[in-house]
Amino acid sequence: PRRGFRPVRTVPTSDDETGAPDVSDFDWAQVSPESSPSARADCAMMYDEVLQGVVLFGGMSAGDEMHGDTWLWDGANWTPIALDQSPSARNDASLVYDPVNEVGVLLGGWNPSETYLQDTWLWDSVELSWSQAAPTVVPESRTAAAHGWDPVSERSVVFSGACSGGSSCFR
Repeated sequence: PRRGFRPVRTVPTSDDETGAPDVSDFDWAQVSPESSPSARADCAMMYDEVLQGVVLFGGMSAGDEMHGDTWLWDGANWTPIALDQSPSARNDASLVYDPVNEVGVLLGGWNPSETYLQDTWLWDSVELSWSQAAPTVVPESRTAAAHGWDPVSERSVVFSGACSGGSSCFR
């Protein structure tokens, strides 16, 4: 089995004067799950609130092999998710969880032909499935973008990455 590391917090505390978290008790613990994805870089990951686990998609392993598989981390083990439909193999895609719609939003990346991708896919936590979205406004094709959730506007926010149009921000 592959070994990995996970952060471990002992007792959540805060600094009484500032309200800032006390990170002095933060540590890493090595784990050895029974199963796991192949070693890879540049995969997309997000925490799924419905599944209460981490979803991993794609990435690239040694030898520049790109993956289009989906895995779920439950805190102790990785489980591959068998799917009828999935985004194409890619690396450097961005993935964020949308708690309002309870879906993951996957954007872009680049494929084995080194083509920058512009597609958007939605991860359904209940059905354990991907579906391609058809948004009316789409950011330029990009890879390695920063992608986060804005709870004020209740939208995902994408910034920069490598793209033909230069730095830009979409939400």
